[in-house]
Amino acid sequence: MDYIHHILDNAASKCKTKTAIITRDEIITYQQVQEISYQFGNFLLGKGLKKGDRILLKLPNSIDLICLLIGISRVGGISVIINPETTKYNLDYIISDCRPKLIICEENNPFKISNSSIIFMNSIKKEIKNYDKHKLLSDEIEKIDLALLIYTSGSTGRPKAVVSTHSNVKFCTKEISEVLEINDRDVIGNFLPFSFDYGLYQIFLSFYNKATLALGEVCLAGVQFVKFLKEWKVTVLPSMPHLTEGLIKLLPRYCNYIPLRIITNTGESLPLSYISKLEELIPNCEIYPMYGLTECKRVSILKPDEIANKPGSVGKPLRGVKCYVVNEQGNKLKAGEIGELVVEGPNVMAGYWNNNTLTNEKFKKNIHGEINKLYTGDSFKIDGDGYLYFIGRKSDYYKQKGFRISSKEIEDAVYNLNLAEIAILIPPDDLVNKSVLFLKTEKSLSYVKEKLIERIEPYKMPDEILILKKMPVSMNKKIDKSKLKEIRSQI
Repeated sequence: MDYIHHILDNAASKCKTKTAIITRDEIITYQQVQEISYQFGNFLLGKGLKKGDRILLKLPNSIDLICLLIGISRVGGISVIINPETTKYNLDYIISDCRPKLIICEENNPFKISNSSIIFMNSIKKEIKNYDKHKLLSDEIEKIDLALLIYTSGSTGRPKAVVSTHSNVKFCTKEISEVLEINDRDVIGNFLPFSFDYGLYQIFLSFYNKATLALGEVCLAGVQFVKFLKEWKVTVLPSMPHLTEGLIKLLPRYCNYIPLRIITNTGESLPLSYISKLEELIPNCEIYPMYGLTECKRVSILKPDEIANKPGSVGKPLRGVKCYVVNEQGNKLKAGEIGELVVEGPNVMAGYWNNNTLTNEKFKKNIHGEINKLYTGDSFKIDGDGYLYFIGRKSDYYKQKGFRISSKEIEDAVYNLNLAEIAILIPPDDLVNKSVLFLKTEKSLSYVKEKLIERIEPYKMPDEILILKKMPVSMNKKIDKSKLKEIRSQI
């Protein structure tokens, strides 16, 4: 079995002196990452870490966090990376759920966690200097399977942890790399938190391809964002619509100075208007719309030369991954028919931590007793050529005046009519019995309503349309729908 640390070791064996990671303040080579990860591993062994123990990392993106992640892999531990801005309410739940052997955080940690297993990062950095940086103190680490617990939002309001194995990570990293054709000359600019799997995998993609990881701060935006793209000579940018939107605004002034050749997008749908603007402003940069879930990392990628012929598609499944859609009875549907997307393959994770009920509901095992199938809960159609089209999530559908309505249909109408840069529809729920369409746009409300009523039936029109100057975003930099619900409740 290949482990996470083998991805680094392979790169370090061939590119010892090459820059592995660059930040605002530091530059570190592959050999140095390898050595520090050994020191972290030996430190953890000294603390009594055993195979399968969880280590909770409440730390910002940093070189130290990356080296810790690799060190934990070396000694058979399971990394649990959470956003440093996680609320105390969720943090307490995560700690009780995964029961970490150690909690590593910064000294300015805002929460007083009543747990004797807390260690501050600064203390570890001082102590690891005394540990061996070329080999582990123990060679008794058994075969290990589990690598990561990745916490994501749950339907109950409590976070749920997706269990990722080392083989999951290796498969996804290899297949994504081959589609994107990342190479050892690339500089991957990551401005996404490592607690978000899209951000986390940039470490693995960079090391697997012997590239350089340019580690930007999650809060960077505007001119500062472009400044570092330019300074670090970033060629690959994993982006989300809010980052892409900011980039588009600045590109007219800076496009000649930014050597971007690849922009990827996932998490939220990238409007076709954004793709068109990027193609116009940086024609030598290729755009890759993608689809995935934390439960199976990456499912599909649409190649740049396919966008024109397959508009709105999220591409074909990765090699080795099988996708199909089923109806409510579980029967497979024909090409073009809409149903729930089912994903089969080595990218399907090992279920949810401490939640057999939800695991059994969404994940299924093969004849060998191994989980390899995921019922995504997302509505899709697959065309005759095998291309996937995201229609909406089950939660995107709601009843209004007796009619079944899709949030995504209304949002897509806004984008297709070029009425807004961002459109999010919040459907009615048990607390507020009205739908609200939130827009970020410079167009007038009356103009939006006039054009929208020409596209969708009157019964589908939202109860309210509200224009915001700025959309709230979550810690993972997705649109924060919980904040939008709060705004809706005050209308």
